[in-house]
Amino acid sequence: MIGTRRRILLAEDNAVSQRIVKAMLHRLGHEVDIRATGAGAVEACLSFDYLAVLMDGFMPEMDGFEAAREIRRLERRGRRTPIIALTACARPQDRQRCCDCGMDDFLAKPVTL
Repeated sequence: MIGTRRRILLAEDNAVSQRIVKAMLHRLGHEVDIRATGAGAVEACLSFDYLAVLMDGFMPEMDGFEAAREIRRLERRGRRTPIIALTACARPQDRQRCCDCGMDDFLAKPVTL
């Protein structure tokens, strides 16, 4: 439904990036949950069906690549949450690494609205 706010998970450990991306997503009409670790992102995905996950590649405890693999492993049949890499690494091999772990798309930092 147009105009309905939808919830997105932002998995990002940098506080400045968290504020910037959250503000952009709010401007687009989305609610945002933030987790600063890959393990926190996996836990959040177990408790809520997000519209999408924006996943930084390098976070403490569990990096975004491992977290994406774990989310894919735990997903229920029939429901695949889009996972979009949000990373400063923008080389072709970085994009391939994101795809190889189950991410669906790739955004290079810094992101713009």
